[in-house]
Amino acid sequence: MRRSETGHPPEVDNPDTIERSQGAPASRRGLLSALGLGGLAASALATASRADAQASSTTTAAADTTPTTEAMMTAAAPTTQAAATASTEAAVTTTTAPPQKPQPTDLPLLAAAKVLELTATALYATANGRASELGLDEPTTALMAALQAHHQAYAEAISAMYGPGSPSSENAELATLLGAPDFGTGDAAAVRKAAIALETAASDTHLSLLGALDSTDAASLVASIEIMESRHAATLSHLDGVAYDATKAAIDDAGAALTAAQITGGN
Repeated sequence: MRRSETGHPPEVDNPDTIERSQGAPASRRGLLSALGLGGLAASALATASRADAQASSTTTAAADTTPTTEAMMTAAAPTTQAAATASTEAAVTTTTAPPQKPQPTDLPLLAAAKVLELTATALYATANGRASELGLDEPTTALMAALQAHHQAYAEAISAMYGPGSPSSENAELATLLGAPDFGTGDAAAVRKAAIALETAASDTHLSLLGALDSTDAASLVASIEIMESRHAATLSHLDGVAYDATKAAIDDAGAALTAAQITGGN
C-alpha cells in the first residue's frame, strides 16, 4: 500500500501495481511463489495417487485371496464324492437274504414233517373207522373226519414243497409213540386225550422245525401248519372239558416236540 502525495486515499496494491512499481524482481518472486505452491499441489497429488494405487492393489489382492463359490465347490467335491462312495459301500455291505426255495439241508426236515402228518392221518383214520363203536355224536364225528382230512392235506402240501423222492408212508413206531393203542382200542375219552396229545406234539414239532429251516417257502408252509394244529389241540381240549389257559403257553414252548429220529425211526 502507498500513500498518495496528492492527499488522495492510499492506493491498494494489486498484481498490476506491484509489477509496475517493483519491476522484474517482483515478477520473479511471484513466479517462484507460484511455483512453490504448484510444487506443493503436485506433491499432494502424487501422494494421493500413490495412496489410491496402494488401496487398489490391496483391494485386488484381497479379491484374489477370497475363494469363489466355484472354487469352494471344487474343493469340497472330493470330500463329498468320498462320502457318497463310503455310503454306497456301506449300503452294499448287507447280510445275505435267506433262500426262498428248499435247500438240501431242508429236505430231511421236510421229510420228517411229512411222515408225522401221514402218521397222524392214519391214526385218525383208525379212530374214525370206529365212530359208531365209540358212540361219537354227529358233531364230534364230523370234527374227527375234518382233522383226518387236514393232516392228509398237510402231508400233500409238504410233499409238493419237497419234490420227487419224499416219504410216502407213515411210521409204525411213531404211531405207537403217538397213542396208536388208544386210537385203535380205547374208548371215546381215551381217543380224545390221545388226539390232544397228538396235536400238541405235532404243533410243537413244527414249531421247532421253524428254527432249523433255511428256505422261506418251507418255513412259511410249516408255520401255517403249526398254527392250525395248535388250534386243533385247543378245540379238542375244550371238548374234553379243559379250559384253554393262555398263561401256560403250552403251544409256544415246543416242550412236546419230536426229534427227526423219533419221527422217521432213524431212516
